[in-house]
This record gives sequence, C-alpha cells and structure tokens, in this order.
Amino acid sequence: MKDFLPDDIQPEPGKKIHSLSKSLIEWFLLLALLPLILVSWFSYQQANSDLTKAAQSELEHSAALKVRFIHSWFDYRIMDINSQSDSHHNRDMMKGLINGLKKDGRSPSEYVKSVDWTRRVFRTQHDLVNFSRSYDYIYDLQLIDTEGNILYSVAKGADLGTNILHGPYSTTRFAEAVRSTQQTGGVSFSGLERYAPANNILSGFITMPLLDKSGGKLGVFAIQMRLERVFELLNSAKPIGSSLTHYLVSADGYLRTPIGEDNWDEVLIRKINTEQFKIWQMDHGEHGEMPEHMEETVYIYNGPNGKEVIGIHKMVRLGNIRWLLISEIDSSEALESAQWLGKMTLWLVLLTAVVVIIIAFYQARRITRPIVTLAETSMKVAAGEMDHQVTVESNDEIGQLAGAFNHMLQMRQRHEQALQQSTARAQRALAELAEQEFALDQHSIVAITDVEGTITFANAKFSEFSGYSHDELIGNNHRILKSGCHSREFFREMYRTIGRGGVWHGEVCNRAKDGHHYWVDTTIVPFKGSDGKPKSYIAIRTDITERKKVEEALIEAKEVAEDAVRAKSEFLASMSHEIRTPMNGVLGMLGLLLNSELSTEQQHRAKIAQSSAQSLLTLINDILDFSKVEAGKLELELLDFNLRDMLGEFSEAMALQAHGKGLELVLDMTGIDHSIVRGDPGRLRQILTNLV
Repeated sequence: MKDFLPDDIQPEPGKKIHSLSKSLIEWFLLLALLPLILVSWFSYQQANSDLTKAAQSELEHSAALKVRFIHSWFDYRIMDINSQSDSHHNRDMMKGLINGLKKDGRSPSEYVKSVDWTRRVFRTQHDLVNFSRSYDYIYDLQLIDTEGNILYSVAKGADLGTNILHGPYSTTRFAEAVRSTQQTGGVSFSGLERYAPANNILSGFITMPLLDKSGGKLGVFAIQMRLERVFELLNSAKPIGSSLTHYLVSADGYLRTPIGEDNWDEVLIRKINTEQFKIWQMDHGEHGEMPEHMEETVYIYNGPNGKEVIGIHKMVRLGNIRWLLISEIDSSEALESAQWLGKMTLWLVLLTAVVVIIIAFYQARRITRPIVTLAETSMKVAAGEMDHQVTVESNDEIGQLAGAFNHMLQMRQRHEQALQQSTARAQRALAELAEQEFALDQHSIVAITDVEGTITFANAKFSEFSGYSHDELIGNNHRILKSGCHSREFFREMYRTIGRGGVWHGEVCNRAKDGHHYWVDTTIVPFKGSDGKPKSYIAIRTDITERKKVEEALIEAKEVAEDAVRAKSEFLASMSHEIRTPMNGVLGMLGLLLNSELSTEQQHRAKIAQSSAQSLLTLINDILDFSKVEAGKLELELLDFNLRDMLGEFSEAMALQAHGKGLELVLDMTGIDHSIVRGDPGRLRQILTNLV
C-alpha cells in the first residue's frame, strides 16, 4: 500500500503502516472470543456459587435435623427418669434398702451380699428390671443413698456396694453427676466416659434426686446409657458413597462420636483442632461472648482428615453438658459438577478460537483486496486524473462504494443542494420533536429502543426513576432494568406482540441502579419501516409502585391470617386426640371398677370419678370441635336431667380440691324450683368447672 501513496502523504519516519487484514483478524478474534470467555466465566462462577450455596443449605438443614434429633432423644430420656423417680415402688425400695443397711450394721459392700438385701431386692425390683429390658439404650439402673452408697444395681456391676462419692470411682464423670444432683436437686448428665465397672463401655449417666412423699431426700436415681447405637443414627441417613458426616466434639476438643462409622476407638482420645472448632471456641468458648443460639455460617476449610471440606457447627446442650455438632462434606464432592463444567467450557473456547481464526483469515482477505484497489484509484483521482474509474467486480458494500465514488464528481453539486434542503427539513423536525419531548417529559417515562432492545433515547423521568444517568442509558440494552420478577413467558408474549407490529400494554417491575424495584404501567408502540416491519419501539410508562405495594400488603395480610387459622386448627386437633386416648382408658377402667364388688361409699366415689372423667372427655371433645365454633357449627345436646343430682356430684368432685386449699365449698340449692330440667348437662358442668 505504501508504494502507491504520494510523497506528501507518506507516513512519518518511524511509523509503520498497519495491515488492515491483520487488524480484522484480531478484531474477529476479540469480538468472537471475548463475549464467549466472559459468558463462560460468569456461567462457571454462577454454577460454582449455586452449587456451593446448595451444599451449604443442605448441610445446614441436615445439621439442624441432627441437633433436633439429639435434643428430642435426650428429652425423652429425662421423661423416662422422671417417671421412675416419681414411682412409689422405687421410693419404697430405696427406703427398705436404707433401713436394711442401718439394721444390718455392716458396710454397704457386705450388706449387698446379705440375705436381707437379696430378699428386699427380689420383692421390689420387678418394675426396674422390666423398665431396663424395655429400652435397649439402658445398661444399668442404680439407687444411691444420700451418702453416695450404691445400694442397688440392675446389672450388679463391680460398683454395687461402693461409695460413688468417696470410693474407687469418685473421680469418674458419673460421680460428678451424682454430686451435681445432690447439690442442685435437679437432673444432671455426666457426658461420656469409659466406665470401668461396666467393662469400659462408652457410657453416659443421667441422675435425678429420689424424694419421699413429703419432699425429703432419699438419694439419687441413676440411668447408665449405652449411646453408640444412638450416635450411629447421626450418619445413618446419608446417601450411599457420600462423604457427608456428622460428629460430636466436647468443649475441650475431644471427640464424643467417631468421624466415620466404626472408629469408636478414637472417641474421648482424638482431639479436633480444625478451623471450624477454633471459630466455635472464639465465639462460644471460655472467653467467647456470642449467644449460643446465634445463626452459624458455613465455611470451607481443611477437615480433620486433611481434605478440604464444607462444614458448619451447631451447639448441642444436654442438661449441664455443652457439645458441638460439626457437619462436613468434601468440597470436591459438592462442587464436582462445577469442575466438569469448567473443563468443558475451556475446550469449547479453544475449539471456537480455531474456527474463528480460519473464518477471520478468509473474510479479511476478501474485504481488503477491493479496498486496496479503491485506495489506488482514489489517489489517482486526487492527483487530477479524473478519467480513472474504480473497477470492483463484487456486488457487496465495497462494490456499492466504488460505484458511488465513480458518480461522486458528476453529482457533487446536486448533492450539496440536496444537503442544504435536507438540513432545513431536519431542523424543522427537530424543533417539532423538542416540543413533543417536552410535553411527554412532564408526565411519563419515555424511551426509544431499536429492535434489539438497545436504548437510543431516554427522557429525564427515565433517569429520575431508574437512577441511571442519560449517558449510562443511551447505547445500553434495556435488560439492565430487568428485575427477575417476571417469567420468560411474560417477555416472550410481549416481544411476540410488538414483533408483529402490535401495541402492548402491561405492568412491569423494573430494577433501578441502586437495586430497588419499581412498577410501571407500560405501553409499547412499534415504529415500522417501509417494509411494514418494526424498526424501533417507543415505550411510555407511568409509575404505579405505590399501588403495587398496597396490593402486595393486602395479599400478604390475607395469607398470614389463613396460615394462623390453619395452624390453630391443626394444633387443637392434634392435642385433643393425644389427651382423649388416655382418657378413654381411664373411663374404661372406672367402668370395670364399678362392675366389681364395692362398698356403698366406694361405689359412690367411683361414680363421682367416672362423672368427672366423662365431663373432662366432653371438654376435650369440645376443644376438638373448637374449629366448629368459629364456623358456627357447634351443636348443643338437649336432654332431660336432674339438676340437683348433677350439682351434688359436681360439688363432691370439687370438695377435695377445696379442702386441699383450706377453702369451704357450700352448695345452696334452695333457689332451685324444678329438679328435672332440659338442657346440655355436659356444657353446664363445663361452665361450673371453669367458674369454680
């Protein structure tokens, strides 16, 4: 190209003429690969982020379920020991053993081998033995007097007859739990230990005070539990082949459950020092100031086995013991799909680069050859050789450029005149357009886009509501306002309508620059070209954000009210059913009692108890029908009954409670003129019960 340039327009020394063909190839590569690389990178990052969030959400949900399971299981064990400590059989057994020890005069270790001890235990241990056999988690049940002597053991281990507070096992966690119960008068949990008298099995003890009827201390009731089977359930529901694991760690960092399925030997021996445990120590440890039930965060860190994991911790409080439940899954397993996507994306980019280079080289050669010919002819015409014509055989844009160049000299004057006329018309059109624009700016948000959605015009209100400046809007695609509140089908229908040349009306939620959403009532009108197809679109909008907020508030209030009514009905139905089942058993046993041989006084008292139980069952049924009250469907019975008898039975049933509180309950029936009345005796008894 340098050879045909005249001397006066030769490039400056030191500057090179750049090859248009090379530039075109570079631009082809840039325009083809840059969007692909950006889209691929963002897609990979989004997939990686989504998979990480999904793994975090699943891990947090699984950890919460495990914590709920542990707390629920422990609460049931507290209920078990409560029922046993309240049993009069166990109180009588404890009293008998204490009295027997005093009378025997020997040490507890010798007394438990005596005939008197055997006789007393044989006569009273039936309930405890049956209870221990009913639950597979129970290893032993023990009765301990106030001095710490173990006077009874179902398993009859080596600790029977020893003193747990001062004897050979006084340093065990079991002994600490007994001391805590004696000092606080409440339930204590020992945590885990390998208890020597039980062949060093992994055990936990729950202790509770044993009181006589007057509230005096008789001693301590203890349950020794085998927790391996319970803790094995922590990892029982995970998918086959999954690295998901849950394990418990104490406040000192030592394992309370194995990491894995069968590594029970590492429990109480292996210490955990991962980043997850350090974070818990910093937040909730000895010097931590964060609340126990704060929302915990999922982290990526190196797990106890050296692999990178995604993990979360949850606090587990069992009585006076604090443990930490750590839930982890290998990050490689959670993000496996994202890694595969990254490899496939890289191969796709490389393959696309090869194809683009081949196509770009061919197209660059095809474009630059006619341009070189046109440049040579232009230089000759500029030098005064007006008889030269550009000869280009192609029929594309370059061929049209050559024809226009050939005709340029003859038509120059005409073109200048036409340019002046066109300038005058354009000025008039701009003046009219300015007036129309001013009128629209006073009321509406106005924007004009091309058929691809690129914004070519935006008025001041558009910038006001969107938060974008005028320069930021012009040239940008309208998708920058996309809020994500509408489905793809919503926009497909809109584009189908305006693409066919129709006018579209609708309500659209847009996202402003600062991220907040606003609603607009939108009308889109296409501007058609000479071929009848849309060449651009004008959108006129009115802000309706406040109206949409009012509509959403009404819908939300309606849903909250419906959820509240539904939850209340489900709760009443569930609780009434759970209570009604044992009440039916009480009524059945009272019926059997009345059919047996009773004295007159006993039969009278049994009938009162049966009447009270029936009244309570009626009340429970009424609770079950509470939802019918709200629906206006509650039915009342209409029966003939003796009012005096009903009031008499009621007063006798309430007399015991009144006497226990030191009150005098007087029934005055002098104002009753008619004994036989018609009505609903169950409802009347219910009202009287609530009032008294």
